[in-house]
This record gives sequence, structure tokens and C-alpha cells, in this order.
Amino acid sequence: MLDDPDLLAALRVEPALAHRAWTESLRRDPPVQFVLRRTVAEVRVSGGTLPAGAPVACLIGAAGRDPERYASPDLFDPFRRDQGTSTAGPESCPAVLLGRLEAEQGLGALLDAMPRLRWADGFRPAGTGLITRGPRILLVRPG
Repeated sequence: MLDDPDLLAALRVEPALAHRAWTESLRRDPPVQFVLRRTVAEVRVSGGTLPAGAPVACLIGAAGRDPERYASPDLFDPFRRDQGTSTAGPESCPAVLLGRLEAEQGLGALLDAMPRLRWADGFRPAGTGLITRGPRILLVRPG
């Protein structure tokens, strides 16, 4: 959101946009890149069949960047028509609901407290990590 002042202005006018921004953030830059699971039954895939109990790596980080599912998948766009649901987990999970609430309310409180919040001069965050991914540091100027 800090990369686009127009989005920040829209969020100030319409706080409900925080929900869409959170969902879009998780689609584009999920903190967990993959999870390991096992098949519970035999599963047919394009290259053959996986037996029951086979280990499978679910590539969550790549799922939100699928160009067959999302138009312009690398673009952060909380207004996208093909947004879908969050990739954070089951919508009814209390942890998913709490995480969304914390993000939405926290973003609103942060922008209320620091209305001119912006990146520090010359700084742009860069994600690191293999299993979990995110920036190690965020340098901002409060205004």
C-alpha cells in the first residue's frame, strides 16, 4: 500500500478496503511459501498416479501467481475482479478470522496515527526466506 498513494487515500475514504488489501497481500506475497502434506487416497495427476500416503509439497507461494487463474498476477490490485478468497486457510478458522481482523484494524490504526506514513528515502522491502518469506526489516518515515 505504501507504494501507491492513491490506494492509501482510497483506504482512508473506505476503511472496508482493508479487507480486500489483506486478501490481495496474502495472494501476491504469502508469508508461507509451501506446506507439506500426504495424500489420504490415491490421486491422479498429469504425470501418473500418487499412491495413498505419498508426500506432496503444496506450493502456496506460486498459487497466487498463476496467470491462468489471475490476470496480471504480479500486480498488487485490491480492486481485482478475480480476487477470490484468502489463501490463509479455511474462512471459518478462528486464527484466519483473527489474523484478518488484526491486519484490518491494525492498518487503520497505523494510518490514523501516522497519516503521512511512507517508505524511508531509497528503501524498498525485499522478501527473504525459503519456507516462510518476508522482509527482515521495514524502514518507514512517519511523516
